[in-house]
Amino acid sequence: FFVISLSQSIELQNDPYEEARSHYRSKVDELKKNIENAGAYNVKEGRVVFYTLESCLELGSAYCFGNNPESPYGAYEIDPIDEQYVNDTDTITEFRFRPDEALVIIGATPPPATYFGFTHYLYRRFKKNGKWKLISGSIDDSINPMTINVTAGDGSYESKFDAETVIVYTGDNRSFRDVQDIVEEIGIPSSSTNLGVYSLDNINMGVTAGSDTVTFLIRCVNFYNKSIASLYMENPPLHVLRLTPVVRRDFESIEKYPIPIRSTSTTGRNEEYLIPTLNRLQRSIIQNEGGVGIDITRANSNTMEATLYGENCLANDQACYRDNSDSTYFFNYPGRSLYKDDFFIVFGPNHVESGFSRYISVSLYDGGTASDAFNSENELKGSAWRYLPDDPFQNQMYAIMIRRDCTNRPFCMEVANLSKYTPAIVIRAYLSDSTVGPDPL
Repeated sequence: FFVISLSQSIELQNDPYEEARSHYRSKVDELKKNIENAGAYNVKEGRVVFYTLESCLELGSAYCFGNNPESPYGAYEIDPIDEQYVNDTDTITEFRFRPDEALVIIGATPPPATYFGFTHYLYRRFKKNGKWKLISGSIDDSINPMTINVTAGDGSYESKFDAETVIVYTGDNRSFRDVQDIVEEIGIPSSSTNLGVYSLDNINMGVTAGSDTVTFLIRCVNFYNKSIASLYMENPPLHVLRLTPVVRRDFESIEKYPIPIRSTSTTGRNEEYLIPTLNRLQRSIIQNEGGVGIDITRANSNTMEATLYGENCLANDQACYRDNSDSTYFFNYPGRSLYKDDFFIVFGPNHVESGFSRYISVSLYDGGTASDAFNSENELKGSAWRYLPDDPFQNQMYAIMIRRDCTNRPFCMEVANLSKYTPAIVIRAYLSDSTVGPDPL
């Protein structure tokens, strides 16, 4: 096995991933050679690409996967097989797969951060009338540091970063077993293998024009060392292979999977004790920020949980906007744009400080595209102090401004180029004591 050990204080005189890239390049070449010699599968190698919000928009994607602006997203790019139908509207990260195929991810997980997650989606569903429906619904729970199998480490959350792993996406258990045997031949234990299931009970798999398409995302939140993270993302020591059986298996011979049963969300800590502090915070904001010529409108009544559950979206052909079971989402639509001298104040519990989740971010979306975000690791922490200097729970709250001009204003998100459209404010809370996102109830 191969382990990368990095210090956050490292001086980046050399690329710390150079050796890892060489190691996994050799492993993948050996694996491909073994597969080709065995003759049971054809192999196509693709690539893993990370997109920041800026690079994604440069490609012409108007919404960039609903990107959290602070989180670079990874995707897989791989060529179609010869028999695969390709539509003119297909994106470069959208695929049709036979149920007996396997997509294999092999290499090192992302560098130390608050969170990473590997998620696979049903992207588009094609109807009998020839039209398609955009679903973007998760097929199963994300594979995250609490659930992923890796080669080494003590099993802790922290040991899952920069760690060797294999992820297999398939609709046929026979293909999964074959991949486990194949990776063991190159020295990677089968215990390091993770399964991403496709169930033929809710996905129309195939490579014809009427088949559903699938896509994938790697989410990374709050890298501890951004310089090291940039080197990882520029050329990831992570490979993607498409394995296609030389002899197509008919439907009856495929070892099918049932529809995955999702993990149950739990709450790390009940936050009802913070309600009096929340009320005091609101009163203090009004007293401190109100005044002559300032009209304060309370928009909290428009805050709602986003009930995005992939299993429901797949069952009912509903849009799910690339949901993630590791996160609970809340939306607020203020009902008005932000004019020259207007400002929003967003306030509430800092769910990390209260023990409710591992990470929280507050993002502003303009016409569906993210503009900026604050998170629990930096801009939110301590932001409520000026309104609650004597409250014992002030460190468990946040209060930030959103303005077009933040000159000399602390804890302020500047959005000088915000359009005339009504923006949306999105709050994300990632992971609690369970292996998925916290229960908002």
